Amino acid sequence: MNKGQLRLNSLAYLGLSVLLHVLNQVFSRLHLFSPLQQAILSLLLVGGVIVLGWMALQLFRKGEPTGSNLGCIYLVLLLGNLLLGAVALFFTLVYFFSVI
Repeated sequence: MNKGQLRLNSLAYLGLSVLLHVLNQVFSRLHLFSPLQQAILSLLLVGGVIVLGWMALQLFRKGEPTGSNLGCIYLVLLLGNLLLGAVALFFTLVYFFSVI
């Protein structure tokens, strides 16, 4: 893969990760499922957020070894996405174990 394709894939994975995070928030607010189903769905979505965020970070590192200003901003966004995913995972696990 060339560097341009790696950057586009990294951006796509970040976009999908953010979309899964938004879906997690929407599903947690709608109360369409039972509490256990909601906890399991939230756990699956947060797992997807973290996996896609990690894949985006690895593709970014492979495609952009040198630092530019835009690359640094994107790196901060990637790390922020992973941090929010870890926080969401913590709160999802707390909710999951309080439901069981």
